[in-house]
Amino acid sequence: MRIVLRGNPVYQVDQITADEAEALRAWYGHSSSAEQDAIALAVIRRAKARDGWIECDCTPGYFKLLISTQK
Repeated sequence: MRIVLRGNPVYQVDQITADEAEALRAWYGHSSSAEQDAIALAVIRRAKARDGWIECDCTPGYFKLLISTQK
């Protein structure tokens, strides 16, 4: 997973570590611990502060899922 620029997802803003990716998956799946909640929310805040989206690595190739950090 990585954080990409919103509006230009070809441009990588930041890399998401394996632990952060695990926390995000658990958080989105409603199965996270309190520690994972804190990690996932920190990544989401980091992406939002950099005007980024979270690019999931759950789909290979060109059609990557982009998770908006905007409300």
